[in-house]
Amino acid sequence: PRPVRVVGADGAAMPELIEILGLIADANIILATGHLAVPEIKAVVHAAKAVGVQKILVNHPELWLIGMSVEDQREMAANGVMLEACIRSVTAPGHGHEHGEWLAERVQAVGAEHVVMATDFGQVDSPPAPEGLRWYIEQMLECGIPADDIEVMTRVNPSRLLGL
Repeated sequence: PRPVRVVGADGAAMPELIEILGLIADANIILATGHLAVPEIKAVVHAAKAVGVQKILVNHPELWLIGMSVEDQREMAANGVMLEACIRSVTAPGHGHEHGEWLAERVQAVGAEHVVMATDFGQVDSPPAPEGLRWYIEQMLECGIPADDIEVMTRVNPSRLLGL
């Protein structure tokens, strides 16, 4: 299948994307960036903000496929964007070669108030999501992430994105 282009050769968001972003803004729902490249994410976020999208989540910026730097994550956070810290992206065979400590350092660098903890578990080669989240939380606690920050990343931030 041909990939869908969201950004033109000039780096600007495609007209079709602008239309979709308008629908997202009107419905006040979450825009998730998926597996876009960092320059595309930046262009999409810029266009989304320009049309009034309020809730934006950058999916697993640490995934090798995306490789968003801490500096870029901080830039996104400064623009009101939430970042998903996904443990499977850095620990699963074939997906990552890092460990919980590496992800904890990135969370601390960006700030818990800008992060949503996610597992991406549930695939056949990973534990069930509830068990995986429990393990992920244990990893973060062992790495020195305060329990209050974990509550922010697992309850407060997702609730805010969902409008609860």
